[in-house]
Amino acid sequence: MPHSRGTPVRNQQSALEQEQSRVLYIESDESLRNSFTRSLGRRGLLVDVAGSRSEALTLSERQSYPVIVTDLVLPETDGVSLVHELRSRQPDASFIITSGLDAECRAEGGLEDSVACYLRKPWSELQLTNALENARESYRQRRSSHMPPYSPAYAVLLVEDDPQDARELLHQLEQGGVCSDVKHCTTVAHAVSLMRNRQFDAVLLGGDLQGNGARAAIEQLHAATPEAALLVLGHKDHESENVLAVRSGAQDYLIKGHTDAELMRRALQHGIERKHQERKLAYLAHHDPLTQLANRTAFSERLEACVQAGRAGGARSAVMFLDLDGFKQVNDTHGHEAGDTVLCEIARRIQASVREEDLVARLGGDEFGVLLAEVSDAAIAGRVAQRILDITRMPVLLRDELEVCVRTSVGIALYPDSGQTADALLRAADRAMYAAKAKGAGYLLHSGAPDADAKQRAG
Repeated sequence: MPHSRGTPVRNQQSALEQEQSRVLYIESDESLRNSFTRSLGRRGLLVDVAGSRSEALTLSERQSYPVIVTDLVLPETDGVSLVHELRSRQPDASFIITSGLDAECRAEGGLEDSVACYLRKPWSELQLTNALENARESYRQRRSSHMPPYSPAYAVLLVEDDPQDARELLHQLEQGGVCSDVKHCTTVAHAVSLMRNRQFDAVLLGGDLQGNGARAAIEQLHAATPEAALLVLGHKDHESENVLAVRSGAQDYLIKGHTDAELMRRALQHGIERKHQERKLAYLAHHDPLTQLANRTAFSERLEACVQAGRAGGARSAVMFLDLDGFKQVNDTHGHEAGDTVLCEIARRIQASVREEDLVARLGGDEFGVLLAEVSDAAIAGRVAQRILDITRMPVLLRDELEVCVRTSVGIALYPDSGQTADALLRAADRAMYAAKAKGAGYLLHSGAPDADAKQRAG
């Protein structure tokens, strides 16, 4: 971020405090998500929201949460089952289960240590605040008492065509005590078919796979379930093949005939943790840590892909460059924490203004980018820009009921009219944005000539 946050020690303290104040809220009703976010925002808490199980699991891989709040009824699962899943990933978190039903009676399955309280809908703001304080206190007690983490239970898929090896491996998995479910199949094709219908934490790949065969199998399994850890079951006299498997994407390898239940348990846990760390690093490399939007690298890569698709099939696309007017005054007057709150809220509003297939990115500081894929004409891009202008000019609520306002300047460039490369499109959108800023908040469309000034269409 371009604005300074003080000394490195203060940076670390700020990051820790920010993490300790985060809450994950899982609710399919958008109006409830908005109400929840506003209520906790007034108390200085940062809220990440998920509308489904898959969104919640994705967020839990990126961020640690002291408190996770989930509704009992969700599109892909129920809240109790989701708590079991999330608890294996976030063993120290405290959970709140919300429901319009008798949530406490419905929540079974040994969750007493993790569920701090149950919250009936509709709740008052005081009830919500008390529930959050109970959950945060439970989290603090769990951390301070150094309670042993919850022992995770993994879903594992074994791919092994040798019946004797399969029996021995299945026995070791059962004895290891970390598997909630184990499926066995004899071919990679069958494994891929199983993966289409359910999620596995780890895949054990055996069989007589060598060289290109092993590499092809690993690629198929990764494509079918990129979230799962992959461990190869190799042979002692094929060390080079085992190392090649790791280089091809496997998290680790085990030697057939040289494993036992304890070794299998540790290999699974380490492989799954390694996979989580790899995914987290990959996410951080392509996302802004504050707003969770895509970063400039990811935006450039997607824009380049759009340009290539346009060259091949003639598809048109639009690039928007956005800059906040008045953001520096927020930082100078209210501090960088307030500035971060504004950036996160503006990021959410921009994201809500576009389609799911479009990309929103934080390009740096108070600059954002939007990539609209397959836009038929400039009028569509203009309508999206106006929607962004309307929603971002609404006040942002800070602590103590304080409201601040920022405005947005937007520059638009169209492919192929404004440029035929990713860099040329970004430059054109940037020039149009500065022209919009010079005329007052609004949006401007680049004229189409690579070096021409932007021409005002609306705003």
